[in-house]
Amino acid sequence: MPHPQVTAKLGLDVTRLEPTRAGDEESLGNGNWHLWTGDGEHHILRRYHVLRTEEDLVFETRVLDHLTDRGWCVPARVAGPVWYDDRLWAVTRFVPGKPHRGETPEQRAERGAVLARLHEELHDLERTGPLSEDELAAIEPLQLVFRVLMVMAALWNGQRNGRFDMAEIDHQLGRIRS
Repeated sequence: MPHPQVTAKLGLDVTRLEPTRAGDEESLGNGNWHLWTGDGEHHILRRYHVLRTEEDLVFETRVLDHLTDRGWCVPARVAGPVWYDDRLWAVTRFVPGKPHRGETPEQRAERGAVLARLHEELHDLERTGPLSEDELAAIEPLQLVFRVLMVMAALWNGQRNGRFDMAEIDHQLGRIRS
């Protein structure tokens, strides 16, 4: 369980903490715990991935606040972030729900419509400042991976449909080589 000093630094009167899943204690990735306060509120205590920065969390908070202001039910920030044991910690609103298992075509269509609405809602969210050199360096290999995935998707679609879009495959392969 998280050390009591974490929740003390966050300024919360915690009455109960429970892990959301096994293995978060030792993980270098995100860790999440259900957190209940003395006034009965249910939140999520999150320990962020070792590579997350305060700047990341500032942007994450801006996105979540932006969506909250537009009526979305998202895990908006309640407290934090704070540093403890060389990791960032914060508390967010608990959002009930669970993922669909074995989605139906209707559920996939609904997910697509929600994703489209999300993109529309975020179109006017401005990112502050240019990308850092680290961000630009991280994007370059991702662009290559994306292009390889586009070729693989075109090949997979061609195999499924019995017709390959050679123009698209050549276009993506040309972008990989450049």
